[in-house]
Amino acid sequence: MANADSVESIRDQITQLAREIEQSSRTDAPIDTFFAELLRRLVTALGAPAGAVWLMDAQRHLRMITEIGLADIGYLDDPQSDVHNRQLLGNAIGEGQTVLISPDNASVPLPTEHMLVMGAVEHSGRCVGIVEIFQRPGTSEQARAGFLQFVEQMCAHAGRFLDRKTTQKTSPTEAQGEQANQFVLQLLRSLDEKEVAATAVNDGRMLVGSDRLSIAVTYGSRVQVIAISGQETVNLRANLVQRMSDLAKSVVKMAEPVSSDQTFEQLPPQIVDPLTEFMHESGSRFAAVLPLFPPAALVQPDDTSNDRSRRQAAHNTFG
Repeated sequence: MANADSVESIRDQITQLAREIEQSSRTDAPIDTFFAELLRRLVTALGAPAGAVWLMDAQRHLRMITEIGLADIGYLDDPQSDVHNRQLLGNAIGEGQTVLISPDNASVPLPTEHMLVMGAVEHSGRCVGIVEIFQRPGTSEQARAGFLQFVEQMCAHAGRFLDRKTTQKTSPTEAQGEQANQFVLQLLRSLDEKEVAATAVNDGRMLVGSDRLSIAVTYGSRVQVIAISGQETVNLRANLVQRMSDLAKSVVKMAEPVSSDQTFEQLPPQIVDPLTEFMHESGSRFAAVLPLFPPAALVQPDDTSNDRSRRQAAHNTFG
């Protein structure tokens, strides 16, 4: 019982820190102050020994604007640590996604013996910085997935903070229209299912303004998650992915959109349990699941004899 209470207490503390980061992203705080507080809360929430925030300057050079604990982990003792780290930071900026690099699978030297979680900070659709967390190695796969998800969500708040700090030269409608056009062009660059899905979740996340976007598709009677924003691969055995698949399967069968802000009375009975389990596992404050339908025919028949088949096709959800 004591263990359960301790776990619940830690979960509540992390949730509170996440809310504080979200609230601070809506303030007019100076950039350096905001990121110093963001890093402090992240390091506390993850129980990490060190962290740093890097942002691009006017010349597109990465500059460290705040850090915690780098001296304690030996980063500042070895000049090569900074050399190795800047190579990793450059790669992370290029990828524009939150990544986790462990000493047991790193392809290049790491700055210290610690595992790295590098969160991409985006502004106006472009990666402009990295939130870097130094974490102790040897953690479980489930814990690593949790680190990735939490850092990615908090970096999304940081991106929105930067967006609010900058006055856009174009109107919101023009900017959204151009972003949507670029999104469609990126989708059309490949016919490979996994590549298209990866583009859809990573670029689509910025378009809809969500912390995370995922796609699940049907394979016969199965519904499988094939892409999650910020992750190169999907671990189908992860608890979060399994809960996500269960929820997606229920929505596919119902062929109706579902959101977590609906009351239990508004939700069909078969949705309540999978939605509740997913929200508990993910720690999300809001989630929406939309079924995917085949596109409508470009040319519709003049007669109404095919009304029934069209109604059936509308419910032929594929993800």
